[in-house]
Amino acid sequence: MKAKMFKTVEEWMSSKPDPEITQKVLTIVNREVVSQMKRELNSKKSELRRVEKTVESMKVIGLPVGDAVEKKITELKKELAELQKELPTPPVRKKSTE
Repeated sequence: MKAKMFKTVEEWMSSKPDPEITQKVLTIVNREVVSQMKRELNSKKSELRRVEKTVESMKVIGLPVGDAVEKKITELKKELAELQKELPTPPVRKKSTE
């Protein structure tokens, strides 16, 4: 069996590849986008932790927590939820029983 080299995506798609293979190719192509989304998600999580830690410190000292800080926390939580929805679910790896 001789493997065929394709010069364009259109040429490859015209060969009607298996849907599983197409999905693997799309995963590889979108890897950088997913990586960037994960970096943004981690950045937002870090920012949320900093803000929440600041709020806790303010409460310990006895300073009032303003509405702007509470609004910022709710905005960050909404953004995190939206980013989490956009991220693809990682494939479930099957454990070997050896």
